[in-house]
Amino acid sequence: MNQRLKAPVAQKRPHVHVKHGESRHDDYMWLRNVQDPKVLDHLRLENAHTEAWMEPYSGMKEQIYREMVARIKEDDTSAEIPFGPYRYFTRTIGGQQYAIHCRRPRAGGEEEVLLDPNEMAKSHAHFDLGSIAVSPEHGFLAYAVDVKGDETYEVCVKDLTSGQLLPDRLSGVSANVVWGKDSGSLYYTELDAQHRPYRLLVHSMGEDHSCDRLVFHEKDEAFFLTVDKTKDEKLITIHSESHSTTEVSFFALADENSAVQLIRKREANVEYDVWHHGGRWFMATNYEANNFRILVADTDKVDQTWAEWLPHRKEVYIEEMTLFQTHLVSLERVAGITQLWIRDLSSKAARQIQLPDPVYSLDFASNPEFESKSVRIHYSSPVTPDRIYEVDLRTGDMTIVKQKQVLAGFDASKYACKRLFARAEDGTSVPMTLIYSHQAKPSLRPVLLNGYGAYGINLEVAFNSVRISLLDRGVMVALAHVRGGSELGRHWYQDGKLENKHHSFSDFISCAELLIDDGYTDASQLIISGGSAGGLLMGTVVNKRPDLFRAVIMHVPFVDVLTTMLDETLPLTVIEYDEWGNPNDPTVYARIRNYSPYDQISAQRYPAMLVTAGLNDPRVGFWEPAKWVARLREQKTGQQPILLKTNLDAGHAGASGRYEYLKEIAFDYAFVFAMIGVEMTLDRPEKGEA
Repeated sequence: MNQRLKAPVAQKRPHVHVKHGESRHDDYMWLRNVQDPKVLDHLRLENAHTEAWMEPYSGMKEQIYREMVARIKEDDTSAEIPFGPYRYFTRTIGGQQYAIHCRRPRAGGEEEVLLDPNEMAKSHAHFDLGSIAVSPEHGFLAYAVDVKGDETYEVCVKDLTSGQLLPDRLSGVSANVVWGKDSGSLYYTELDAQHRPYRLLVHSMGEDHSCDRLVFHEKDEAFFLTVDKTKDEKLITIHSESHSTTEVSFFALADENSAVQLIRKREANVEYDVWHHGGRWFMATNYEANNFRILVADTDKVDQTWAEWLPHRKEVYIEEMTLFQTHLVSLERVAGITQLWIRDLSSKAARQIQLPDPVYSLDFASNPEFESKSVRIHYSSPVTPDRIYEVDLRTGDMTIVKQKQVLAGFDASKYACKRLFARAEDGTSVPMTLIYSHQAKPSLRPVLLNGYGAYGINLEVAFNSVRISLLDRGVMVALAHVRGGSELGRHWYQDGKLENKHHSFSDFISCAELLIDDGYTDASQLIISGGSAGGLLMGTVVNKRPDLFRAVIMHVPFVDVLTTMLDETLPLTVIEYDEWGNPNDPTVYARIRNYSPYDQISAQRYPAMLVTAGLNDPRVGFWEPAKWVARLREQKTGQQPILLKTNLDAGHAGASGRYEYLKEIAFDYAFVFAMIGVEMTLDRPEKGEA
């Protein structure tokens, strides 16, 4: 064997985990210790091996990358967002990694550059502009920056008149920052040792960071804090949230030293969010309403009496809502499709807005103004590039504010999507979306099947121009909407978490079997992909049914579930009990043990794998994928490649720049084509050709 292609062999150092009378041997536990120089040495060896294995496909990767870049309009401007006396927007320039943040006078005039992250990022391998917040008078800009990828931010403030940075710096905080009633104060959340936002503080501009006043302390380790300002800019709201329970408090901005008041005391498994409107609160809650309902109460009463404004409907899941001076707008999911509804606050007259495609992705765009007469939505479908619509709140008339252009000869009519339903082992129908090219041969074709299935997060059917490099070569993309997401309502999430987590795995396997049984593909051409909790899904299904898949792509996969969930010193572990369970309970321990991918590796023939990690990842420790690969290589049979690629300068989200991100996708797709032997040659239009 070519020594350059010989996979690294991780050193084995005996380690035993003991819990509930069971001993688990873990010879690769040492890979967690980033202070051990041999850990970084090993990760670099793994990276070198992966690069060497992929070197014959470097031309393939470069061609895919060029195609992806050719489809994007590199010099572009976002939709302008009216806010106060200005219109805010971003602008991209060809060859530059990051969008430039700008504004111009609302009535028209010259562009003013607020922030240019391309200049700010020059001395950093990673750069993330976590959030920006303009002050109430629009004279100052607060922004949060992370230069390691570990999601620990520094907040800086820029004087937009002079263009100078103020000496005020807030370090070791989250990206969540909100201005007070004027430009004199900033509210932010501080991180604890477990990377949990747990304290809300207020910083008085011009004073030392050490003088900041504590406003609220969330002591329960299962909850994290966020701070917000109501759209009418009258109140600060403080949100204490776990994965299943919410508590919101508030105080008036007119008196920033006023006492914090509680809206509704936390109650296990009761979630809610609130919107302020004059003298009333509107609340969306799952209290006695699994798919959520909307209540209303007076804000000036200490013990609010909540009245029902929009009742619970079993078949309708209220995903999100926003409130304007005259109307309430909601996104409501019915049978897996999100609908847009506008309701008059005075008459409750309701209007559903009809959207162009039968299957689509929909969410709110930026809507900062309370008095607005329209709502902006972000819309796309698997075959329709992103659009920003402005919808008149009174008439329902829709206007396209921004249509994303896809270059290089993109023709939407060449592509199609459809929905199938797989039958899970318990008889449940599981939706799956297929995206494909009409021009591909109708016979068996390669399929890239994606899955996630956790936290109630949906695998949305949004447009993605990078897929075209797959579709044009006959690869079908499939999205498995397994339980654990909320595609079919809140019950779909609940039926894929905690004691029901096994449904996510069986659902995905059933989707894969349907693709094979119905003649779309076969096991030699079926590749699967998932990241983070979706990586856990990938690890579990390949342990259970490795025969179904040709290859697997696993991004920052949460594969060492049991060991992580037993370690309360790690970031977010206690918060995650709501999703996976607390393995200090013997019953929960046994349940997680039964599917934890790292603990279920066995001597069998596994599919080929491309596994990624981020050295600074605070969500899934880099050692989880590293340990997974080491043990997998030790125990698997066969010669199929198991590749590990660790980004040594980033965290959970990978590369931060738009071109670097495309290079990562091109690397993945080159791996896909290498696995299934797809020819790369295509007659491609020149870059920029419409």
